[in-house]
Amino acid sequence: MMFVLRLYFKKVSFSNKSNYPSSGPVILAAMHPNSFIDDMTLGAFTKRQLTFLARGDVFNSKFKRFLLGQMFVSPIYRAMDNVKDVKKNIEALDMYSQKLRRGKVILIHSEGICVVEKRVRKMRKGTARIAFGAEEQSDFKLGVKVVPVSMNYSNAPKIRERVMIDFGEPIELKKYEALYKENSAKAMLEFNNELYAALVSKSIHVKPKEADKVADVCLEITVNDKPPKALPIYDEDEAHLTAEKKVSDRINHLFENENEQYKNLEQLTNQYSSALQANNLNDASVVKSKNGVLKSIALALLLPLYSLAYILNVLPVFLGRRLADKVVKTPEFYGSVYVGASWMLGLLYYLLIIILVNVLSPFSGCLVVFCMAFTGFWSVLLRDQYLSYLSKSRASKVFNQVPQLQNELLSLREQIKQILA
Repeated sequence: MMFVLRLYFKKVSFSNKSNYPSSGPVILAAMHPNSFIDDMTLGAFTKRQLTFLARGDVFNSKFKRFLLGQMFVSPIYRAMDNVKDVKKNIEALDMYSQKLRRGKVILIHSEGICVVEKRVRKMRKGTARIAFGAEEQSDFKLGVKVVPVSMNYSNAPKIRERVMIDFGEPIELKKYEALYKENSAKAMLEFNNELYAALVSKSIHVKPKEADKVADVCLEITVNDKPPKALPIYDEDEAHLTAEKKVSDRINHLFENENEQYKNLEQLTNQYSSALQANNLNDASVVKSKNGVLKSIALALLLPLYSLAYILNVLPVFLGRRLADKVVKTPEFYGSVYVGASWMLGLLYYLLIIILVNVLSPFSGCLVVFCMAFTGFWSVLLRDQYLSYLSKSRASKVFNQVPQLQNELLSLREQIKQILA
């Protein structure tokens, strides 16, 4: 799965991993903007075995319960899914307490609902109930640590985008012991407030929904001013998350405290994005619209190899995308179905190749598939370069036809940056 996710994402950045305890009972309290992709990513790029929690109504048959159990997925029952099933939570909470007493890690999405957006949503009670329930059964001697996990996607659920994940400082339940024994509801409320604040402090959090479009333009400008390197795909660099969070915080400040300045920013971003769309351009091509000679030569020489690798490996990805296009109705689940379907179809596809090749040349199948997968991986990285090359070529042609356009766009861009500074 890690291999698949390295193809799905252009960049995977983790920060403050030292806040994730290497042993003992832990609850990862994560945001939930991208459905099962959130779970896949945390499971693939962290070392400890996770128990994932999913809505209880999914476990509606023996086969599903078995299959999900093999994937370490456990149910959590919510009134919003089925009021009748909420009673089952007593049994479920006891199971989670047992896991925590055995020093396991539970991953729960504390917002309780998956929504594709750049903001932290209100905390539900599930995380607090599991954490306090486990501690209560152990007279607050268990030492459960709740780690806030911010999940930040550049453009979910699209492929070849970035994800930035941060582990906040662990919250220990011991400090709430006296309050919980006196007033459990108040203790859980204060815990949720602390968890919410911890997530907001490390997330790209655009507080007003009205500012979403403004934020998208500003964040894209910020990224393109200092784009992340293509390799390595995985890093533990916090710089881009910090820079983009600074932008979202600035937008929140302007919206709440400097209305005139915010209106000016909104007008400028609207003008800028409209001009880009009218000329079929993007921000990256405005910053640097020309392709280097050496890069052009290299891409031309590599084109035959790229084409062959693409043709040999594209089928499972193409079918996975077609399936996602057909069955997914909401954007939150698109990436999960796309990745899951492509992964399963890819396994079947490569297995079939191994069998066919071995029939023709015994013991050669695995080598052929390894070569296919290896070249396929690099073809994905090359694809990014070809798309960038075509975008810059198109921009260069537009700017040659309308010489003043690039300067006008750069001027708008600079005005936006000055307001964000």
